[in-house]
Parts: sequence; structure tokens; C-alpha cells
Amino acid sequence: MNGLENDMSYNPRIIQAHENELAAMALSFTGNLLATASKQGTLIRVFLTTGLCEKIVEFRRGSDRADIHSLAFSFDSGFLCLSSDKGTIHLYGIRDPKLNRRAALPHALNEAFGDLCNFKVDDECACICTFSDSNHVVAASLSGTYHKYIFTPDGKCHRNEYDLYLDGVDGCDF
Repeated sequence: MNGLENDMSYNPRIIQAHENELAAMALSFTGNLLATASKQGTLIRVFLTTGLCEKIVEFRRGSDRADIHSLAFSFDSGFLCLSSDKGTIHLYGIRDPKLNRRAALPHALNEAFGDLCNFKVDDECACICTFSDSNHVVAASLSGTYHKYIFTPDGKCHRNEYDLYLDGVDGCDF
């Protein structure tokens, strides 16, 4: 018998995150929240990882398909950021989902919220995003740009820093 068998859970939890494949997922710093994004790239769901692993909130990124490149929780798990191949960063309020805009799509589920705010970093270029502190989101793109945005819980967001970290790059095709 190896050591791994003793570490297995006899009560595994199954999370029915999406009907299709997952494109991305992230755990909060404490491990008590799990965010998932569908392969379609339109729905983001947040689950508690304790107890029954229930869904606590659902967000709608948009109606058109997108490849999700990154998901990240803020340090206090109050916010979630997402980047996609559309070159847009979306911020979502988890602790108080009512701060987010209502999903403006007529066919959207009643429980789905839109984003708190979003900003464009590069036109349809892959990028990743994360939180640098409680009210700053940073993003780096394959086109060589670095962006730092400050945001407020009421949905105001503006660029604080911008830099080009790669010289001689002609875009996203490496």
C-alpha cells in the first residue's frame, strides 16, 4: 500500500460546473471558493468547496463565444477577474453580486449577473490578469503590454499604469 491511498477522500464531492468542457478554473487563496469558466466562454460560476459544493453565484461575460485565458480571485475573495481572447478584462463582485450590472441579455438566467466593470487591454490578443492588491488589477498580454487598473467597488475603473515590456514584437503571433 502506498501513501497516496491513505490520502484519498472516501466522500468525494462532484461539482456539476458546466454542461460542456471547462476552459479555465481558479481557487481562492483560502481554497474555499472555486471559479469555473465554460468552453463557450459566456458563463462563469463560483462554488463553495466546503460542504455540498454549492454554486453561490453565476456571471455572464457576454453572448459571443470567447476563449478564456485566465481567472483570478482577489486576496480577500471579494472579487474575480477574467481575461479572454477578446482583449478585455472583466471584474466581478463576489461578496456583493448586486454591485455587478444585471446581465443585459433577454435570454439570460435571472440569477446571472454581468460584470462590475471591464476594460480593454489589446484587441483580441491573449492576456492574463490578476490582482496586485485590494483595488488594482494587472494584465499582461502576448503583444508585450502591461496594464495596471485601479477599480472601486461601485464599478469605476481607470488605467493607472501602462508599459511595453517586449521590444520588436509585431503582435500576438510568436
